[in-house]
Amino acid sequence: MRHRFSHSRNLHNLDETVEIITKEAVEIITKEAVKIITKEAVEIITK
Repeated sequence: MRHRFSHSRNLHNLDETVEIITKEAVEIITKEAVKIITKEAVEIITK
């Protein structure tokens, strides 16, 4: 590990970054899940 940073500030930034990434990921996963569920539902209904 070469780079060093002031821990308290960076940990705070890391927390915020993780929060943002998690939120984005949840949104993407939810959208994809809705797409898949909709496709499945349409297939079941049209059978």
